[in-house]
Amino acid sequence: MPSRLAADDQPLAGVEVLEVSGGPSGAYCGRVLRLLGASVVRVDLPLVADVPAHLRPDLGEVLHEGKRALAADGPVSVRKVLMRCDVVVADSSGDDAADGAVAALTTDLLAACPPDTPLVDVAGLRDGLEEGTDEPCASIVATAASGMSWGLGHPGEPPLTLPYDLPEYLTGTEAAAVAALAVLLRRGIADPGRRWDVCSADVLPYERPWRRDGARATMSGGSYPAAMFPCRDGWVSIMCRTQREYRGLLSALGHPQWSTRPGFDDSRVVARLHADEADRHVMAWTGAHTRAEVFSAGREHGFPVAPVSSLGEALGEEQFAHRDFFARDGRGRRRAGSPFQLYGPSSDAPPRTSNWPAGGATPSSP
Repeated sequence: MPSRLAADDQPLAGVEVLEVSGGPSGAYCGRVLRLLGASVVRVDLPLVADVPAHLRPDLGEVLHEGKRALAADGPVSVRKVLMRCDVVVADSSGDDAADGAVAALTTDLLAACPPDTPLVDVAGLRDGLEEGTDEPCASIVATAASGMSWGLGHPGEPPLTLPYDLPEYLTGTEAAAVAALAVLLRRGIADPGRRWDVCSADVLPYERPWRRDGARATMSGGSYPAAMFPCRDGWVSIMCRTQREYRGLLSALGHPQWSTRPGFDDSRVVARLHADEADRHVMAWTGAHTRAEVFSAGREHGFPVAPVSSLGEALGEEQFAHRDFFARDGRGRRRAGSPFQLYGPSSDAPPRTSNWPAGGATPSSP
């Protein structure tokens, strides 16, 4: 059985990160790096987040768990870390939802950053909405600038935005990957690059034309269906990405007559031309069943389906318990743990091999 990696064996063990963050994107980036074994030192700045004021300290506890905080008015200690750290993560050089002091502090620190230290500069919107401007950017602005809001909502109704700073957490995840890459490159390359830009408006776009399509992904994401459907006791999400999965859905529906018409036998054609009509038939079927019954049909016939759970239901999901996802804070309250677990090979397991040639090698002829 593989065992979880010890702290000293984590991928970023021995790496020191300086986090200069006033928002969730930089703070979540630092959290992911910390979970990968890095030592994260953060400048103690106020957290500005889309969360009720009385819950902000709880959010801060989760985002900053395991980090060491240095006072923002202690420039000597902060600069000592700046001079020796392996990578700097900052999300407030241009975007400061506080009073401007955070951006000013960030600008001063980045100006003093050693030229060979990689800097991951996180922003919501790199360029202003008007040419030649550079504007602060909240999540709602990044969602609009990326074009994502154009595709969220129902046809003919106002566009929607992603809630609860979700763009910032997606951006923080990308920033963590960039920071880890910068550290790895620095270990093997003399100059991996001075500045790495990560921008929410660039992270969010989806490489398909967007249009508001209600509970369905635009053009079903290329293959029908990719939507949420109402049931007797809530909603389910059904996403068939292959023709085999689509045939499984039709099997669960009893191979209805409408599915034998020209164009309805190909999930990609249905996505482009017949999604509205197909939705009516699928909704009639899901609406006559419970979420559990639809989920059971998905397992039996081989198509992907998942219940759309309430927050309370999600907290009780078996998978979360199986993965030991939740942790307890100092007051015994359950909260989100690590989004991943890292395991090493078991001592008695043979090494895994691959048929792919080593990097730079030329595959031999058959």
